[in-house]
Amino acid sequence: MPRRRRWWRRGRSGGSGGGVGGRIEELDALRGLAAFAVMLYHYTAGEGPRLNRAELLVSVPWGHFGVQLFFVISGYVILMTVRRVRTAGEFAVSRFARLYPAFWVACF
Repeated sequence: MPRRRRWWRRGRSGGSGGGVGGRIEELDALRGLAAFAVMLYHYTAGEGPRLNRAELLVSVPWGHFGVQLFFVISGYVILMTVRRVRTAGEFAVSRFARLYPAFWVACF
């Protein structure tokens, strides 16, 4: 009987179970929930009521926890990236190549 692959080992070998491009679908779902929670917070409990918008039937005062969830997911994803590279220099180059162009696009 073949051994089941563990969820934390997805994408490490060539088999199935890593999603498209080695992504973990569950993390993408958590990112979506976190973004939705932050959006609801800003609209219902954050700036929305202060801008004299109509009163809503629901308030989401816990939505700011979506930011902390983003930080946890980012830490996990960075650790997954560290496990894939062989040297610290390779990690630095890959992060620089990924983040620096977006930085310059955002600045200008």
